[in-house]
Amino acid sequence: RMTYICQQEGIEADQEVLAALAQAGEGSVRDSLSALDQAIACCGANKLDVKEVRGLLGMFSLESLQQVTQALAQSDSRRMLDLVLELESNGRSLQHFCRELARYFRNLIVAKVAGANTRLIAASAREQERLAEIAKDFSEEDLTRYLQITLDIFKDLQTSIQPRLHLEIGLLKLVYAGRMGTIEEALSNLGGGGGARPAVVPAPAASSAPAR
Repeated sequence: RMTYICQQEGIEADQEVLAALAQAGEGSVRDSLSALDQAIACCGANKLDVKEVRGLLGMFSLESLQQVTQALAQSDSRRMLDLVLELESNGRSLQHFCRELARYFRNLIVAKVAGANTRLIAASAREQERLAEIAKDFSEEDLTRYLQITLDIFKDLQTSIQPRLHLEIGLLKLVYAGRMGTIEEALSNLGGGGGARPAVVPAPAASSAPAR
């Protein structure tokens, strides 16, 4: 629908711009069209730029969100703290960032399960391929764990009087969660799959003395 409107109005908008506007609508055609009207009115040009549109809507690019998964892949706690500092220094909403991060992890899970080019992700074909590539570095269990932690962080940020502290602790929890093994691995180790087996205590020898 947005493609049709842009064609009728003589507005040039590529698939990444339209995907960002669709994402901003949260599934509502009306809200997406309102975002499109806002973008046309504010950008003041016949061509919509994806960076300007994302900035207008307060959205974060895939590249900025990917910094979190890069830090997770490298188990880099320092990078997480630097990321929060950058967000605050640039005046970005920490709560909004956390919401976008939750959406990012959700999309990674879907890309992991369904692969690229799925209608379940509101993103351009190029972005979907990138999401599927990023998801290869993580298991479904890891991504699900990251999503749940991020949702908990977002919930805390809604009532927090120290949002930076909550976000810093939350992002560090993501790093620590990435270092955790699965229950299956732990059970495998207990069963002799790599861990030390518990020592067997021999039964006492039978005594020939009569029992009292």
